[in-house]
Formats: sequence, structure tokens, C-alpha cells
Amino acid sequence: EGGIRSLPDLIPSLADRAQALAWARDERDNLFACLDHAISHNQQSRVLALADGLAPLLHLDGPWSRAIALDATAVVAAHELGDRRREAAALNRLGDARRSAGDYTGAAQALMNALDMSQSLADRLGEATALYYLGGVRYLTDEYDPAIALIEQALSLFRRLGDRAGVARSISLLG
Repeated sequence: EGGIRSLPDLIPSLADRAQALAWARDERDNLFACLDHAISHNQQSRVLALADGLAPLLHLDGPWSRAIALDATAVVAAHELGDRRREAAALNRLGDARRSAGDYTGAAQALMNALDMSQSLADRLGEATALYYLGGVRYLTDEYDPAIALIEQALSLFRRLGDRAGVARSISLLG
């Protein structure tokens, strides 16, 4: 009767990706309200956690302008927390969102920053991801030879990491 429920009662049971996606879409406005609250109260850890959780939904459903704003917010939050690995991941997402929105110059800039940061951290998955996305940008700007070189580098890293999905995406893009 209006009492406080325990945390497990508040967490929905989501059996698969489809249920999780449906729940996120239903709760989208509430999740963004939580994000806005965390931003306004300078709660960078929560900002970053919410951005990490919301980014896949926005990258799937859009709008791209909101995905770009979310990813830029995540870059700032990670930077302020000194979490360079998550900053590089947010830069990769930002580059991908900008590419999707047709901002190839902004995408390339974010992805080059992600690549540099990932390399300095010896984060091979972040590096492979940046190379893959950057290769896609170069392809879209009719720079085919650089695109092929970047995607082949990504493919090599994904293979060494045993990332089968990354290998498949790279081979597909090369095709």
C-alpha cells in the first residue's frame, strides 16, 4: 500500500533483447529525465552510466541529433571523471552518430581522437572500432584506398581479438 518496494521488485525481468528494447522504448522519456537530472546536478558517473545505456537505443532509433548530443555529453562526463577508456568509447559512438547524420568531417575528427586515445591506452578493441568506423567514413567520402587500408587494419585487430562480429562487419564493409 504505497510502501517502499525492494529493488528487485523494481527491476523488470527481461528475457531477451526484444523485451529489453521494448522496455527501453517504453521508458525512454523517464530515462532521459534521469539523465537530465544527473546532468543538472553534475553527477558525472550517473551521466556516463545513463549515456552508456541510452546510446544503443538512440543509435538504433534516432534521432541522430539527440544521439550526437548524448554521445558528446558522455565524452565530457568521461573526461571529467578521468576515464580515458570510456571517453574513447564515447568518441567512437559520437563519430558513428555523426557519420549517420552525414557530418563526415565531425565524424572523422571524433574517430581520430578515439583512435589516438585507444592506441595510447593499448585498448585494441577501441582501436579496431575506431579504425572500422573511420574506414566507413572514408568510404562515404569516396576515399577508397584509405578506406580499404583502415578497414583491413580493423579486420586484422578484430581477428587477433577473436571478435567474430567485428570480423564479419569488417569483411562486409570491405565487400
